Amino acid sequence: MRILMVDDDPDVLRALGMLLERDHEVVSCSCGTKAIAELKERRVDLVLTDLSMPPPDGFDVMRAVQALPVPPPVAVVTALDSARAAIEALRLGA
Repeated sequence: MRILMVDDDPDVLRALGMLLERDHEVVSCSCGTKAIAELKERRVDLVLTDLSMPPPDGFDVMRAVQALPVPPPVAVVTALDSARAAIEALRLGA
């Protein structure tokens, strides 16, 4: 399984990567711009994204995922605790 991880915190990318790389191919992106480019370049099976990043943020990444012909599932991993953010993430397919 190819997993695209998106987070502007290098410690989060490193920790999640260490856990997931044992059993999966992991592509780490430190910003939404790189993640959106990656989504256009190759297929991924799962996207793990933070929401709160400099633009393009996690919501923009999710919009890019939904624009794909066959969008992969999206899981949100974030410290953002806003109900409005959670509703928007669900609306975008998380």
